[in-house]
Amino acid sequence: MKSVKNISVSTGRRIKDAKLELAKKMRRQMTLAERCFWNGVRGRKMHGLKFRRQQVIDGFIADFYCNELRLIVEIDGGVHESQKDYDKLREWILSRNDIKIIRFSNGVVIHQFGEVIKQIGELLPPSPDLSGEGRGEVKIKFKTDYPGHDALYRRRKESGSPGWDDEQTWQAWRKEILDLIASGDLPKSGKVLEIGCGAGDVSLLFAERGFQVSGIDISSTAIEWAKEKAQQAGIKAEFNVGDVRDLGLWGDETFDIAIDGHCLHCIIGNDRTEVLKEAYRVLKPGGLFYVSTMCGEPKDPEVIKMFDAETRCTVWGGVARRYIGKPEDILKEIKQHGFKIVRHEVQLNKDSQDGLVVLAEK
Repeated sequence: MKSVKNISVSTGRRIKDAKLELAKKMRRQMTLAERCFWNGVRGRKMHGLKFRRQQVIDGFIADFYCNELRLIVEIDGGVHESQKDYDKLREWILSRNDIKIIRFSNGVVIHQFGEVIKQIGELLPPSPDLSGEGRGEVKIKFKTDYPGHDALYRRRKESGSPGWDDEQTWQAWRKEILDLIASGDLPKSGKVLEIGCGAGDVSLLFAERGFQVSGIDISSTAIEWAKEKAQQAGIKAEFNVGDVRDLGLWGDETFDIAIDGHCLHCIIGNDRTEVLKEAYRVLKPGGLFYVSTMCGEPKDPEVIKMFDAETRCTVWGGVARRYIGKPEDILKEIKQHGFKIVRHEVQLNKDSQDGLVVLAEK
């Protein structure tokens, strides 16, 4: 005859197993809103956080769970009164274990994903105040929000913009890239990686000329846009959603050329070290790294208002948005990561931000 204790353990195990099986079934039968959320967070795309879907937490099945924030994300359609009572009980039990719950409607997830990114971002702890003096690093005292670029890309696409830039800015950037290709500094063919490729325009300039091109960007909207442009133009190119701090999609010494698609000035603090390390890793020996980035002193009155002189970052809403380094500091950090500077030029602009163009070799 089984003891009461054994019966209790056996029953508890069966309940747990049943919950796990139900969670697996729910993963296979996600709603449209749940799929949209999962596509937006998988692979640490949102604020670098890791989410698990249909996770069993304290006996309850959470739609999505982030252990780093101890946060459950629930995505609801219409909620019945009986379900509200159950939710109150669940929230009370979970709150005792310091687990937070945030809830979004289906419509917000599907049509206003930028709001989801924003609200979860507000739950992030403040970034530590790190001093990199003497190590070629950037002192940081603000949060970052790289995934927030997705909402901006979505607005630009909906407004009919050609890409991240307006037409005039894009034409200047296009000329710079075409001049680079025609300069003779680059090989005539080979594998090209664009870091922070956005809507893919620069990548497609290389692909049109016979290069084998890959692009990576944290914005799923930008990558979808890039794929659409490639398909419409009948051009073969590979575009991937991912974090430029981790180029693990590619092995060591894969590429002949790496292009900074106006991305490096969007990378803040010690994250810049990760980007430069990865760029160096994926380049073949003798491979070339082209950087086109903001530098110098801010000129626009609005930028001056947002500029923090200590970190040399523009800051808005408590988030560091751009790093506008001194040219000599940017060159120093590129060299410190193993690159040899082939040539560089400071582009002085009367009204807009000065730029630094660097061609470096591994």
